Amino acid sequence: MMESSIPQQHHAYVYELLSFPLARIHKEPELLRLDRDRIQSQLQDFMAGNYRALVYSAHTFLSVQDQLSSIDKDLKSLTLEKIPTLTNACTKFVDTLETMNKMNQTQHLLEIPQLMEACVRDENYDKALELEAFVRKLSTMHPKLALVRDLAEHFLKCRQAWLTGMLEDLDEGNPDEYLKGMIGCHRKHLVDIVNQYVLVNYDENDGGLLNSWLMHQVTSHLETLKILLPEISDGVLLSNILKESMYCGMVLGRVIGLDFRAMLIPIFEEAVFNMFSNNVSRAVEGFQLVLDSHRWVPAPAIANSSVHGGGGGDDDDVIEPPYCLMEHPPLAVFVNGVAAAMNELRPCAPLSLKHVLAKELIKGLKAVSDYLMTYNAETGILLGENKESELFLSLCQAFIEITYPHCAKCFGRCYTGGAASVMDAKSSCDGIRRLVKTVSP
Repeated sequence: MMESSIPQQHHAYVYELLSFPLARIHKEPELLRLDRDRIQSQLQDFMAGNYRALVYSAHTFLSVQDQLSSIDKDLKSLTLEKIPTLTNACTKFVDTLETMNKMNQTQHLLEIPQLMEACVRDENYDKALELEAFVRKLSTMHPKLALVRDLAEHFLKCRQAWLTGMLEDLDEGNPDEYLKGMIGCHRKHLVDIVNQYVLVNYDENDGGLLNSWLMHQVTSHLETLKILLPEISDGVLLSNILKESMYCGMVLGRVIGLDFRAMLIPIFEEAVFNMFSNNVSRAVEGFQLVLDSHRWVPAPAIANSSVHGGGGGDDDDVIEPPYCLMEHPPLAVFVNGVAAAMNELRPCAPLSLKHVLAKELIKGLKAVSDYLMTYNAETGILLGENKESELFLSLCQAFIEITYPHCAKCFGRCYTGGAASVMDAKSSCDGIRRLVKTVSP
């Protein structure tokens, strides 16, 4: 119990004190007092002799204590604020190094096609074969390597930008020249791009990216044709563009399997139909304008007025316009318009549109017939027995007997049997025929 109340550092002194005799124990307090006085005297002497050192040490201790506190605060601030920023900066630096490394590798790989072309051009075929073997080995060893995929995507993006730049240099204000330039550009360069892509990314099982890019080019090609072909009203130009487009599809199909010729047919059929329909409509409009402003006075005699022309045959090589129509300017304008429509149709007349275009011509002829009846109903020109009624009746007869057969014959020059198709629909103009029979003496 006593030992437990004595501090641990005093145990040795207590044991020594218990070993002393009683007389020695009685003297112990006095001896302790003397030791205390001696130690205090020594301490005072020491402090007096080392006063400056002790004061300096005290100041140094306080300064160090303040600096340690400041360092502790700075460390806490650095840990909370600066370390994350430093970590992010280091991460970005590492990423930049990796990107630069990839760029160097990419640059070296992009140089392979040019190196191979240079080797072939210099007839250094051994080096060219070594480069091809290297590409094959790279693709075999790393078929799904991210760098290879990134390289392929980057290559196609660069090629797309290059193609777009070439197309932007074409004259968009001239649809004919623009389409010819676009077709030639695709025919010449798509094959080269595919070959270069295969050299860069030789993976026979990974053609999805290239196929998607090629389908985008075909879609863009067809969309451009749909937009610009309606602006071309010249049949010869339309025929030339069709031939060049078909040749482009044939070349791409033979070399890289990109044959899109079947997709061209409906686009050009629509363009031809619209061109012919517009030309026939303009012929009808011209007829209506001239008829509305026509003065019903006898025309000068025509030397060859007995030559009516027209007819339903398809065998004549040359179709001359009926001279007698010069006595009827509205019909002459209409026939000239139809002749112009046929001239534009003939170089690019697709057989699949034979019956459709025949219906368009028949619709135009019926429009002329209906307008003649409307003109009579509004003006009552046939009600009077005068020169005007005779001239109008003569015009109506010329339309039935000369204009309609002549237009059918012109259509027969574009399509075999076309004249018969138009003549078989002459009942569409029965209204004007009945009117003529009613009025004729």
